[in-house]
Amino acid sequence: MVLYQSARQADRSNVAVGYFATAIIEEVIVLPYDHLHVDIRVSKVEALSHPKVLLAGEKAFEPTLFSPSGALKGWSAAYDVREISIQQYRDITEGDTQTPFTGSPDVIVTVPRFQNHIRQIRDPEFRLMIYRAYGGRCAISGVELLYEGGFCGLIAAHIYPHSREIHHRVSGGILMDPTWHSRLDGGGLIIHDDYSWEPRPEDDLTRTIKHRFLRLPENEEDWPDKVLLARQRALFGR
Repeated sequence: MVLYQSARQADRSNVAVGYFATAIIEEVIVLPYDHLHVDIRVSKVEALSHPKVLLAGEKAFEPTLFSPSGALKGWSAAYDVREISIQQYRDITEGDTQTPFTGSPDVIVTVPRFQNHIRQIRDPEFRLMIYRAYGGRCAISGVELLYEGGFCGLIAAHIYPHSREIHHRVSGGILMDPTWHSRLDGGGLIIHDDYSWEPRPEDDLTRTIKHRFLRLPENEEDWPDKVLLARQRALFGR
C-alpha cells in the first residue's frame, strides 16, 4: 500500500502532503464494536525519499481522480481508502530510495471499512419529497447549497441506514448537506427525540452553532420518525 497525506488534513506547506510512504498489509482486523471501520496491521513502513503530489506537471498518478478538463474530483480524492493499479504503484514509487521509519516495526491503522460496489438503487422520488418537505434547506445549517445550473448539493439522508432497511416515507429521512450527512452515518451526529442534536466530538465547526435543533418540515407528519432516530442512536451505543 501507499500512504497518502491529504492537504485537507494538513498545512499545505507540510512536505509530507502527498504520497509519502509505502507499507505491507499484514492483517485486516474486523472491529465487532464498530461496523464502519476496520483496523489494518501494516509492517515495513518505508518513507519515500521525495513525497509526490497527485499531479506532477501533466502527469496524474491517479488519473481517475481528474475530470477530462483536468479538474480534481474533490470527493473522490478525499476518500480514506482508494484502490490503485500495480502500474500506478510503480509510477509513484519508481526511483525512490526508501528508508524505514524508526520505532515499532508494526503499525495499526484504522480505516473505513470497504464498501460493496453493488448498491441498492435509491428512489429519486424520495429525494424530491425530502427536498420539498424541508424547503430545500439543510435541517442542521439551513444552507440551500445550490450550484450553477440548478444542481442541489444537499442529500436526502436516511435516518436508519438504507443498506440495512428501506424507508421511503418522508419521516424516514432528513435533508442535509454532505458534511452533516457523513457525520450522521458515522455516529458523529446524535439526534434526540426532542429533535435537538449534538456532535460527537465537539469541534471548531459545531462550537459556533448555538441553536441545536433541527429545522423541521411544516407538516408534522413529515418530522423525523422517533423510532428510527432511536434505532440509529443504538447503532452507535447511544
